[in-house]
Amino acid sequence: MEGTSVNILTYILEDDVEIHEVINDLLKANGIVNFKLYDDPAEFLENLSADINICVIDHTLKSGINGIDVIKAVKARNKRSYVIVMTGQVSYKIVAEYLNLKADKYIDKNITDEDGRYMYLDELIVSISEGISEAGRRVAFAKYLEETLEKL
Repeated sequence: MEGTSVNILTYILEDDVEIHEVINDLLKANGIVNFKLYDDPAEFLENLSADINICVIDHTLKSGINGIDVIKAVKARNKRSYVIVMTGQVSYKIVAEYLNLKADKYIDKNITDEDGRYMYLDELIVSISEGISEAGRRVAFAKYLEETLEKL
């Protein structure tokens, strides 16, 4: 499995378009350039590839659909996709549901530092970086299994 080079795409569903530019600039400043931003869940799901990838999903969406519905569709397309959920809705019931649906990370948008600065964007960068590494491992493992099964 060593030496497998993968190109992991990050799909971000955040319906607050005002935050898109901030996320865009922050990702690029941190060397993360292979991503697509969406504000519409239908467009997000329509463009989502069946490959292993990273999906960042906002829980509360203006379209009437929520992140729970989106993660179900993502996992139905590829159960090994690395999913990061971010939301300002803090509820143990919601967290438990995402964990049951195999979300990999859960980011609380409400966490601030001592200056009142929201910290979730910093956590998002770390989570995406971790996701890129993990998704790469998942791709390599899936390729290894494929090659092993072909030999049988």
